[in-house]
Amino acid sequence: MGNCHTTLEGRSNDANLVAFSLDGKLLVSASDDNTIGLWDLTTGTGHTTLDGHSDIVAQVAFSPDGKLLASASDDNTVRLWNSTTGTYHTTLEGHSNDANLVAFSLDGVGIYGSIKGKIVN
Repeated sequence: MGNCHTTLEGRSNDANLVAFSLDGKLLVSASDDNTIGLWDLTTGTGHTTLDGHSDIVAQVAFSPDGKLLASASDDNTVRLWNSTTGTYHTTLEGHSNDANLVAFSLDGVGIYGSIKGKIVN
């Protein structure tokens, strides 16, 4: 077993999923408390809480260029955020059920999600 290198503080509820930016500088978590946690791993500090969902955040993903962060929630929405500043960008609505998976296409143009087992974009 390895040793713990760093403990990231700032979350009080369960994390459903964590994801690293492709450059390894940022870490994001999806949480049961309807929020998203964002950390700067270069310093180990800078925890930011992103609010906006009205239900559990099931998954998060970074765009390939690392500039955008997508979050999928049981509130039937996918939200986009600026990953550097943590500011809200837009909401993708129209899902009739929980949005429980989200991923960017490799070229960063498409955003795909899974709602009750169906892939949508």
